[in-house]
Amino acid sequence: MKAYTIHTVFQFGKYLNKSVLTVCKVDSSYISWCMINLEHFFISDDAFKDIISEESSFRLSHEANLVQEGKQIECESQFEEPIENYDYHDPYENYGTSGEEYGWYNGWSDDVINDAFD
Repeated sequence: MKAYTIHTVFQFGKYLNKSVLTVCKVDSSYISWCMINLEHFFISDDAFKDIISEESSFRLSHEANLVQEGKQIECESQFEEPIENYDYHDPYENYGTSGEEYGWYNGWSDDVINDAFD
């Protein structure tokens, strides 16, 4: 999911190459349509505050508001802080530190390449 800001430029649709803020000012229903119909389309709460400060009459449709709330929850859960486990030791920490034999082919170390073909 992509979080759009007021400066994000549409790379699709009838408002191709127009900023989100511009579209909010001329056709707020298009923003609602995008929110409802495009899975990847999301505007953060901070961006909504920016939009409303620039265009006080801007409102999403009721359905788009519901979708927005669901996407906000989904987005927040994607960025939750990982639980720190200080007892964990990565057994592969020093795995693959040489690229002398295969020259780091495609970014892979010699150890990884050899293990893949064993």
